[in-house]
Amino acid sequence: EMTLVGPRPHLPREVAEYEDWHFERQLVEPGLLCLREVLGRSNLTFNQWVAYDLLYIRNRSLKTDAWILMRLIPAVLK
Repeated sequence: EMTLVGPRPHLPREVAEYEDWHFERQLVEPGLLCLREVLGRSNLTFNQWVAYDLLYIRNRSLKTDAWILMRLIPAVLK
């Protein structure tokens, strides 16, 4: 199951290389859209991606979800 907004699921090969601090991101349901999608997409390192996921998890709210959704279209078009 997935939510609309939340950390994107990682591939099994990525999970196999997790460091201890990466596992916190698995405490919530994965989502189709994430903070990374609007703040850097593929220009981020894996650790930056996980850091954005953890930032989202620690500060998630309807307001944060709405902020991500509102920035999705400009981020995709860019």
